[in-house]
Amino acid sequence: DNQVDGNIKKERVKKVIELSNEMEEDYYKNSIGKIYEGVSEVRHDGKVVVHTSNFIPVILNSKTGNNEIVKVKITHADKLNVYGEII
Repeated sequence: DNQVDGNIKKERVKKVIELSNEMEEDYYKNSIGKIYEGVSEVRHDGKVVVHTSNFIPVILNSKTGNNEIVKVKITHADKLNVYGEII
């Protein structure tokens, strides 16, 4: 039948997702200290996220308006989030 067993497929998908998550975390951590331009988004919960030109969603502690073009410096990152400040 030339079909890959379902359990093997699930295990391969799991490995690919794990590798993707590791690569994403490394990419974010390598961005710490760098400055990017992006567009601000004020979410319904009041959090401000800047979507940078290289697609990094940066969570801010400070407030800014919605849909503003701002420069952000990435200050730190963890497995799930990237944090920064407006400069």
